[in-house]
Amino acid sequence: MPNFLIALVALSVGLLPAGGAIAMEEAFTVALTGKKGSFDTATGITTINGEARRGLVAANARRGQTMLRYWQSGAFRETITLNDVVLVDGLDVSDTARVFGFRLARDGSYVYLRSTKGPKARVQLIQDGQIVRDWPRGHHL
Repeated sequence: MPNFLIALVALSVGLLPAGGAIAMEEAFTVALTGKKGSFDTATGITTINGEARRGLVAANARRGQTMLRYWQSGAFRETITLNDVVLVDGLDVSDTARVFGFRLARDGSYVYLRSTKGPKARVQLIQDGQIVRDWPRGHHL
């Protein structure tokens, strides 16, 4: 019998709590070997390269500079910070641009691509907070 039918039968006879959720009695720490980190199932805290927080996606440190990428509760994209200064605010609903390709150099400089949406969409190459190149999305340089 497929699993969903077993759950449906168990729910109908009162063996599962409302909503069909089964509470985990054990907590686990999942190793994130590719990111040199871990995820704690009990707390929801991710640890990468010595940085720990909920929703953490990446943590990089270069010559005293620390870049964090993480999801905040209610955000529609990742928040990116450099030394606790917000570069990209995941909660800012007025800025719907996509951000990708974020790189932090050994000297602490950074670069990323920002792509706006809509009929007049643009792609911007941002380096150290300044727009270096700007072109219409869909066109090649």
